[in-house]
Amino acid sequence: MSDIKLQGDFGVAYVKAVAHAAGYFVELAGRAADDAGIDLTIFALNATKRRQAPRLDVQVKTTVEELVGDPFPYDVTAKNYDELRDDGPNNLPRILVVVSVPRDQREWLSASESQLVLRKCGYWVSLRGQPPKTNTSEVRIRIRRSDCFHPDNLKAIMAGLMLGGTL
Repeated sequence: MSDIKLQGDFGVAYVKAVAHAAGYFVELAGRAADDAGIDLTIFALNATKRRQAPRLDVQVKTTVEELVGDPFPYDVTAKNYDELRDDGPNNLPRILVVVSVPRDQREWLSASESQLVLRKCGYWVSLRGQPPKTNTSEVRIRIRRSDCFHPDNLKAIMAGLMLGGTL
């Protein structure tokens, strides 16, 4: 398996760990959804074990590049930008989570009897409703450091969606 594939899978594992710690379930996307820029869907189950609203689609990107500034710049492909900004009425809310990991793979995780530590951090952004861009290759977006993807922020996102809010 390539280093890039391992890096991407670690980013997905990070998002899954955060979602589970926040009390949500995660379903990995199938090929069709992946082709549409969706890596996974976060959802809750009701008392009868059926999916309930809200549900949230997530695209995950993982990087070893240093994320500098606040907000920090991040380049996405024009295809991914268009998928993430699509606010069609039949689309689930969708976010991008950028997971920053150390360059040295041996530093991604440490574990002991008392703790499991994933390094470094993920940040989320919604591009829903953003204007189209004329650039055909990459689009630079900006992500605030306060939008760290951790259990409390995910709970707030899902609670807002449950109340009918949008991202």
